[in-house]
Amino acid sequence: MSSVQQPADPRAALEARLGGLYQLLVRFEGLQQQERAIYQRHMHKYLSYKHKWGAGMYWLWVLILTMTAFVATFSIVTAMFVAQDLNSGSGVSASASSEVQSWAPVLFLALLPLPVALVASGVIVGIRNARVPKVNAKRLHVNQERSNQIAEFVAPEIVPIVEQIRAVSREFNTHFKGFFPVEYCTTEDVGTCWRLVHDHRASTVVEARREHETLLHRQRLEDGASAQLAATQRAAKVAALGNVITAAGFGATIGTLRASRGRR
Repeated sequence: MSSVQQPADPRAALEARLGGLYQLLVRFEGLQQQERAIYQRHMHKYLSYKHKWGAGMYWLWVLILTMTAFVATFSIVTAMFVAQDLNSGSGVSASASSEVQSWAPVLFLALLPLPVALVASGVIVGIRNARVPKVNAKRLHVNQERSNQIAEFVAPEIVPIVEQIRAVSREFNTHFKGFFPVEYCTTEDVGTCWRLVHDHRASTVVEARREHETLLHRQRLEDGASAQLAATQRAAKVAALGNVITAAGFGATIGTLRASRGRR
């Protein structure tokens, strides 16, 4: 017979068990943060991937080339007018037809910048976008090599953390599997349910979850954006927890890290 006295009140027993689950999730999320922080220190070593240019960059190039061509055209037209004035000043006479012919190149140059910019911009964007897949393929290869190097380098720090996460997984499967809905196994949700039980607003997990859903619905009505963000964060945490309670995934991770550490 165990010497530990269990609470006689079912509500108090539920409160204690929820408290234990909450502490376990706090440990898990803390270990995850440590793991992310270790890898975050090496994120600057990865090469960023290029993205294809869209309509925005195309029209930006059109603007740049149009302005450049306009300046060049303006300079040429100005030079032509200056030359024409010099010819007029030196007494060179010109007929009406010759004057019209002298204006033809001016009008042609004035209309030239925009179509040239449209075509040239399309060529520039097309050539650049055609190179993006090849550039990204090379960077992917480099990043994979660097990822392996980083994994070997951080293995002494990561392996103990992953071992602790495995311990959390075993404890969760032993004491809390099936006790609380996995899709709500986050510190925020479990903490809220603990508070509801502690405040005598619920005496079972079902009642606590029902009341919790009511609170979440009210939050969604009051502030949809914040509620959506909270739901996204909850989903990410639940997905992470679902990964760590899968023994096969842990075995592969630990094996890889140990192998990396053994090659050092």
